Amino acid sequence: MKKFRLKLVLVVLIFALLGNLVRVAYFHLISSKKPETSFPTETEEVDLPTSIESSSIWPMFRYNARHTGRCPYDTSKNNGTLKWKFQIEKGCGSPVIAKDRTLYVGSMDKYLYAVNPNGTLKWKFKTGSYIEASPAVGPDGTIYIGSDDYYFYAIYPNGRLKWKFKTGEFMIISSAAIASNGTIYFAGLDSFYALNPDGKVIWKIKELGGCGSPSIGKDGTIYQEGSIDIGHDVGEYFFCAVTQDGKIKWKFEIGNYAFGSTIAKEGTIYFASNDGYLYALNPDGTLKWKYKGAGTPTISSDGTIYVGSMDGIYALGSK
Repeated sequence: MKKFRLKLVLVVLIFALLGNLVRVAYFHLISSKKPETSFPTETEEVDLPTSIESSSIWPMFRYNARHTGRCPYDTSKNNGTLKWKFQIEKGCGSPVIAKDRTLYVGSMDKYLYAVNPNGTLKWKFKTGSYIEASPAVGPDGTIYIGSDDYYFYAIYPNGRLKWKFKTGEFMIISSAAIASNGTIYFAGLDSFYALNPDGKVIWKIKELGGCGSPSIGKDGTIYQEGSIDIGHDVGEYFFCAVTQDGKIKWKFEIGNYAFGSTIAKEGTIYFASNDGYLYALNPDGTLKWKYKGAGTPTISSDGTIYVGSMDGIYALGSK
């Protein structure tokens, strides 16, 4: 009997010891585990790409339809060493980059160039006059570009003409913006146009023709400059919000032509005007603030607004 009790005590002690060892191991495990703290990632700081942005690396002027100039690519390992140079005699605008890394850029020599990632010519397409605007790449790879020959072109990725659309007898300086549904918006000097991907006109607004490149908000609202001529002079300058069906939502009067706009994540619209001011408008068209002496804005991840001007670079934000 005594031997049985002794064995029982030993068994209890062994199980107690094992239990303590398990508890010690458990507490050691949880104490050494890193805390699950949430830190903002790059994709949380910038908007997730739309279908247009996902279909190309850099699909249009200033990256996206809101023209933020910001994208999620890491350039920290780029040390600025020249990889190659592609010669264009008469100068060129800002390039865009397709999903296969082909670069597309227009030139004052009248050509739209497609350049391979290694810097060699893929093809070139000749228009009837200078190309001053940046191209835009649609979700199916079609390249859209305006020319000073009054035509807006759609080019297949192989360099062949898909279609061309003639505006009024005015050049096209504006870079196109493409909505998530594929609608193409651009301004000729005669009118502001919305086209289907097949080149058919959806609508046009004469008083919104100009040089500025349109931007598109998250809700589909399109933003563009405008003016009204009185005789041979411009009598009124304004900045507009336009619905997807071509109706003007509101007008904000300014002192001269506006440059292309940039739309922040929360919906604030920023644009510079030739009247010398940088404007910040609320989504309802009311003035948020304006700043004297600054140019086209770029928005940082912390909300700081960076603008270039004739006398340097400005950083605007809360102190």
